Amino acid sequence: MPLFKANTRSLQRGDKMMNNILNDYLEYMKTCGYAENTVYISTRPVLKKFIDYLNEKHIGFDSVNMNVVPEFLDGFKKLGFKKSTIYCYVKRLRCFFKYLLNKKYIHINPLKNEVPEDKCLSDEFKEYYDLYITMKINENTCRNSMKKIKGSIRMFLGYLEEREIRTFGRIKKDDLREFVKYLGDKKDEKGNMFYRPTSINRYLSDLKIFVMWLSKKGKLPAGFSNNLIFLRKAQEISRNILTRKELVSLFSVKANDLYDFMIKAICVIQYATGLRIKELLSLEVKDIDFEKKELMIYEAKTGKERVVMAGEVGINYLKIFMECVRPKVCCGSQDTGKIFLSYYEGMLLNENTVNRRLKEFLKKAKITKKISTHCFRHSYGTHLLENGLGIKEVSSLLGHKDLVSTERYTRLSPERLRKTINFCHPRERILSCQN
Repeated sequence: MPLFKANTRSLQRGDKMMNNILNDYLEYMKTCGYAENTVYISTRPVLKKFIDYLNEKHIGFDSVNMNVVPEFLDGFKKLGFKKSTIYCYVKRLRCFFKYLLNKKYIHINPLKNEVPEDKCLSDEFKEYYDLYITMKINENTCRNSMKKIKGSIRMFLGYLEEREIRTFGRIKKDDLREFVKYLGDKKDEKGNMFYRPTSINRYLSDLKIFVMWLSKKGKLPAGFSNNLIFLRKAQEISRNILTRKELVSLFSVKANDLYDFMIKAICVIQYATGLRIKELLSLEVKDIDFEKKELMIYEAKTGKERVVMAGEVGINYLKIFMECVRPKVCCGSQDTGKIFLSYYEGMLLNENTVNRRLKEFLKKAKITKKISTHCFRHSYGTHLLENGLGIKEVSSLLGHKDLVSTERYTRLSPERLRKTINFCHPRERILSCQN
């Protein structure tokens, strides 16, 4: 029998109970402010197929375990669904299981690992890992940075556990060097590097601070962190920077509907302000000063406030979106005060959603570069420097703490270097005059 074949037999008592629970959950979603498209188009079909699958296997909610859900999702993979679609289905199921847990229909979330994440660590590793994470939380480290720090440290401690090293006193210099080699040698299914050099250096950066902290605590010798050797990054010039012609062609693409216009407005405003995408998506109505053309931003990394100039183009797009588009696009959502909201979710807009829709605009504009929303920020900083603005002013506009972070924008594009040679080199000027 096919995995997702509709159940045509008469509903038994258990089936009625499951369908009643499903209907109650959909009503609960509506009361939470989700749009009708999310409830009836995105969520209901997935959960209905899941309930039909449980009925065919004669499984009740109380018997759902870790093996049932992956087996159910494998059916979607066999039908050729994309990874992004499977991820969306997992997201719907995760919210559904959370509701079942609150209503005590189930006792364990089958999409969560039943083994605590720190159970595999030795007592000493777990103690100092918890102390360090608590310290970083008390320092008001942002949520995304905390995720990366935890992942980097746990990757290293897990590497040591695999080699039966369970105390800090047994760690040697070669272990740090071998860990760097282990990250660089790891391959994916196609034989490519699993971690890019920039990713490896980020892991090592988080790990180095942790090792220095352990040295201060007396668990490792002083200067032990010097054995972490960062990988040399290739000098990638203008890899993810859009030229002005590309920006003109991209922003000239017409939006097919109001939702497309919202994505286009986000890209235009981001290039006009140089904001990080998370800073822009977290913008609220009260943070906009239309008269002064200023935005009050709470930095994504530090949480500090800073004022950003939106410019004439950026503020006009905001006005059009706020007055004409936002009431129609975000009509089924809660009034959270945020400017950009998801039409399908009725909640905050996700940066991955913006990046996916941006790819459609890039195809229409015939731009083959691998571009994400963060590239508008890179383009903003690079174009300001090319037009003669000082590096300190650019650093202030981008919200950088250190000028070192702004130096990446000083690498000129090959096109600009070519024009400089043609204009300034004596021999090239003579040849151009002769032609």
